[in-house]
Amino acid sequence: MFLHETLRQALPDKQIIVASDPGSVVLEGSVIFGHDPSTIEKRRSRYTYGVEIALPFRPQHHVDKKLISETGKVLCRHRFKVHVNVGDA
Repeated sequence: MFLHETLRQALPDKQIIVASDPGSVVLEGSVIFGHDPSTIEKRRSRYTYGVEIALPFRPQHHVDKKLISETGKVLCRHRFKVHVNVGDA
C-alpha cells in the first residue's frame, strides 16, 4: 500500500491502477499477445543490465583485481558481464 500511495502523490495527474490479482493480469497480457503479437511491438532498454563476474586473468587486467579461486584458477574479479545494453530491443 505504501508504494501505491507514494505513486499517487508523486503522479497526481495520472490514474494509478492497482490489480487485485497481479498474476491474472500477466496471464491476460500473455493471452492477448498470443492471439495478436502485433499488440506489443518492442521495448527499448533505458539502462545496461548485467552482473559482476570473475573472468580468467589476462596481462592487460589490473593486478589489484587478481584473484586465485578455491580451485587454483587465476581470475580477474569485479568484471561486468552485460546481459542487455542501453537501447536494446
